[in-house]
Amino acid sequence: MIKKIFTTAAILLTLFSPITFAADNNAAPAAAQNKIINVTPDKFYEYRSVNYNYTIKCPAQPVITDMKFEMPALKGETLFFLNEKNEPLYAYRIEFDAFDGKAVPDFNTADQKTMDAYIAKLKEANLFEVTTVASITKDTKGVFAITAKELEVKDENGAVETVTASNQAAVTYFRTKSGKCMSIMIIADELTEELLDAYRYSVTTFQAN
Repeated sequence: MIKKIFTTAAILLTLFSPITFAADNNAAPAAAQNKIINVTPDKFYEYRSVNYNYTIKCPAQPVITDMKFEMPALKGETLFFLNEKNEPLYAYRIEFDAFDGKAVPDFNTADQKTMDAYIAKLKEANLFEVTTVASITKDTKGVFAITAKELEVKDENGAVETVTASNQAAVTYFRTKSGKCMSIMIIADELTEELLDAYRYSVTTFQAN
């Protein structure tokens, strides 16, 4: 069962080779390594948020909750996808103002030296198992990360132990054309390739007005 997740960590970590979510704003990504291959776009449901004025295409019609009910300072929505028993299978979290736009370089315009310098400062945080720059559309770049399934944590005596997380998340941080600092996260008990492909496609369809 998906546990309640509060604010996403607005931390961008190590930088590996770039991946591509989509070739352009309109076309479904081609079947290739690190690209979306298990998606049928015409079967996706377009969700339109009245409260936050955005659209995103989803694998199914979601059940919506506002993040402000978790924490008043949060701005965004959680989209739950349910099974036939109305139990949550996985969820998308669409968060506005997800990171400090003044502290984080603009990945659409920053040069490699600036990106590398910023990433180097954050490597020690080590919250993610995978982190990479992603070309979301031809005009938008962001950072795509997957949380680690196994985490090393310190107890009250300072001893380090390995714990297995009850769920796993992937998150994409990016700026919209209008400068909104966004994160879109998927949370599931297990992040399968099929789920990740659907999620990546959904991210390419996000539009905020």
